[in-house]
Amino acid sequence: MKKIIKRVSPACLVVENDSTYHERLIVVIAKSLQIKSFVIQHGSTWLGDSYKDNEISHHDFYPVYCDICFAFGEATKDWLVNLGVEPGQVIVSGCARFDKYYRDRKPTLNDPNRRKSVLILLNDSWSVEIFSKSSLGLNIFYYHIPRFIEMAKRNPEIDFIVRPRHQNNYWDKVFSKEISFIENFYISNDQNLADAFSCVDAVVGYMSTALIEAVIAEIPVISLNIGGIVDHFPLWEYGISRQVNTFSDLEIQLKRILFDKRERELSVEQLRKNAHLVNYNHDGRAVERI
Repeated sequence: MKKIIKRVSPACLVVENDSTYHERLIVVIAKSLQIKSFVIQHGSTWLGDSYKDNEISHHDFYPVYCDICFAFGEATKDWLVNLGVEPGQVIVSGCARFDKYYRDRKPTLNDPNRRKSVLILLNDSWSVEIFSKSSLGLNIFYYHIPRFIEMAKRNPEIDFIVRPRHQNNYWDKVFSKEISFIENFYISNDQNLADAFSCVDAVVGYMSTALIEAVIAEIPVISLNIGGIVDHFPLWEYGISRQVNTFSDLEIQLKRILFDKRERELSVEQLRKNAHLVNYNHDGRAVERI
């Protein structure tokens, strides 16, 4: 690798993180050759007080070895600084890969007479290391998905769409019997997120960069924090999601957001007011700033 970098002799090095093995190796080599290195944040870090928890993976973003890290928003910078990163090493720019959402964003549907739909995001791609350290695992979703199925049965006027991050066929097969006769419950990740966001009225999730994408699309977000999963992504602390601690509370909050016009307006107002904390300026101009 060092020979390749010497031969190419780049003016600088750009990576999406410098804490996973290969990326860190490249950055260390670049620094030994006095080549400037930059991280352009691609996926979300943990947020809030999660920096105090030493039992979890810090999700590819700490420690920071590069010269400059371009971060999504102030929430990310605060998290890194609390971990000990020098403040001047982190520049808040917004997320470059989110810029396209602002350019291509489709208006969300607001016909009061159409069916309401909810997108449930399952971040089901965690590593074995994280499973073992914080009790995260596919078994959690195995117990949670039936609760969503029961919720769909009680609310036939709402479409429930479970979107796994990766294990699409797996979940579909596991619950094929349970969902075969339910017309308002689906498990699919066939549609890209931008198109999915243009068709749904609320997003429910655990911890995922996709929740920030929902915020950018200005769709009300509900964060599940109901045990079994230690949520180190407390968007509710920043005023951009609603936190629920039980499935019964989730059902209540969903109905408020879907059918109470004023509740929905308040949720969207909060998103617009605070989105800049997780994506600087909420304006789709991160690439220009970087």
